[in-house]
Amino acid sequence: MNESKDALTPDETIEVKIGFVSRTYARMIGWLVTISLSTLVAAFVLYVSGLLPSSLPVETIPGLWHLSAADCAAATNRTIGWQWITQVADGRYLVYLSLVLFPAGTMLLVAIASPLYLRARAPLMSLIALLEAAVLLFAAIAV
Repeated sequence: MNESKDALTPDETIEVKIGFVSRTYARMIGWLVTISLSTLVAAFVLYVSGLLPSSLPVETIPGLWHLSAADCAAATNRTIGWQWITQVADGRYLVYLSLVLFPAGTMLLVAIASPLYLRARAPLMSLIALLEAAVLLFAAIAV
């Protein structure tokens, strides 16, 4: 920064704005972690306690550990792809939904950060954030 008490140079102003966007993003990620972890714990307690009906009783899970992923999916009638979204009232899928919250929220926050970086006159940071959101989206839809 300038040693004198003059106004910031344009480059310094951009650095300050980028720092603000980055700190805001970090703060939002912190909230996302708290919400995701709280949701995961609550869903797990509901599932394990039996308070939420489940198509896969907890007692049967240890008997499935020796199976391959394909055999386990067949034995438990696991839905394929994104079909699990229609079954979130099922205890095991509610736990799965809580696991999906963090990566989905991260993707959303990165996408939101992109225009903020543009406003901060940091087009490269904006492009990187946009590309990161696209990669996360493509990974989520298994492209």
